[in-house]
Amino acid sequence: MADLTSVVLANGMMTFYWELIGMGNDGQITPDAMDALRARFDAQSRKAQTYYAVMHEMKGILGKDEAASTWMDAPLEAFDGQTPAQLVAAGREQEVLAHIRGGKAKPAR
Repeated sequence: MADLTSVVLANGMMTFYWELIGMGNDGQITPDAMDALRARFDAQSRKAQTYYAVMHEMKGILGKDEAASTWMDAPLEAFDGQTPAQLVAAGREQEVLAHIRGGKAKPAR
């Protein structure tokens, strides 16, 4: 059985969550909040698709998912010490793809 502190914290978090997502007093999510959630989901989905498209391109060179994943997380001199994943997250996936397609990409060490 949960102690009183846990119940109070859980209720407080639920109230915070409802406010965060725009739940009305009637327990229904507001249309504006639903639109905001959809927009956030779409943005996250696009980021994930872009990340995996770049990773797939690198997998074609390295042959394995693990190697491509390691490369995505490795700081590279060509990117001023940033990782390909950081560049992709910042919307700079075209730079990473140009690097890969230009034959400059090498396995991470």
